This record gives sequence, structure tokens and C-alpha cells, in this order.
Amino acid sequence: MRTVTVHTIVGRVNADGTPAAGTGFTSRKTGAGAYTLTLSGRRLQALTVTGAAGTPTVTGWTTDGAAVSLGADSAFAFMAGVAA
Repeated sequence: MRTVTVHTIVGRVNADGTPAAGTGFTSRKTGAGAYTLTLSGRRLQALTVTGAAGTPTVTGWTTDGAAVSLGADSAFAFMAGVAA
């Protein structure tokens, strides 16, 4: 059996899509209430988004990031589990 080590990346993103706090990720605004998180080449295992206006949904999932839809421009925080 293969053992996978999971690390946590925690960050905050401004409403304009720029990172507000945290390291190990990049973020950008891709449209009204739409953002992309990229987790520095690590394999994304889990993602929680909080503190956003509306109900956040993950609309796209890749091995190294995710697309997040908030319904309106809003700052948000996230916690991601990534495999090393």
C-alpha cells in the first residue's frame, strides 16, 4: 500500500482575485464572482471555501487547483488539502 502525505494550505483571497494572505497558492479573478485557485503544482485532495457572499461552489476541479464560483464578487478564505 502506498502512503500519501497530505499538507494543508490556508489562504485568503481579495474580491479582486489577488491573494490577501497565505503562501503556496496563486489566485485570480476570471469573471463576476468567479475565481481560480492554483496550488503550486501540488495535487489537490480537498477544498473548503468560507466567508464569501452567497454560497460558494467549486465549479471546476483539476489536480493542482480549482475554479470557485461565489455568485458575486467577494473576498473569501479557503483551506485545501494537497498531496506532496
